[in-house]
Amino acid sequence: MEANDDDAFLMKRAWQRAGVANPLQVLSTTKEAKDYLDGRGIFAERKTFPLPCVMITDLRLHGDDALLLVQWIRNHAQVKTLVIVILSGSKYEADIKRAYLLGVNSFLTKPTIHEELADLVGLIRDYWLKANQNPPQCEDKER
Repeated sequence: MEANDDDAFLMKRAWQRAGVANPLQVLSTTKEAKDYLDGRGIFAERKTFPLPCVMITDLRLHGDDALLLVQWIRNHAQVKTLVIVILSGSKYEADIKRAYLLGVNSFLTKPTIHEELADLVGLIRDYWLKANQNPPQCEDKER
């Protein structure tokens, strides 16, 4: 999830450069993310909008606090086990601590150099989508 259109464009480019086979769905608000994860509204067709294996999000989404979404996910049975990676420009200890207390799986600092973002996306792919034993909804993807 990405609030900034430029960051979303860069993430799409990094996703392609890293050769990630899993589809990338860019959402910009916590409401969109909840609708997607619940399969509501325009996201109702699961073949078109499958449950993700990994959610990558910034801390701030168009005025929303992404950690409130993390809290919602961890209390929502259908997606409770979703792997959540925070990719943020924040290095504040309080943000990092709160993220882990609410149940994120990883907190990464967003690179300032665009080429480094593709490398970081490659690491996310290799660990969370290939090496990690993911929840059952991910079994048919990437492996």
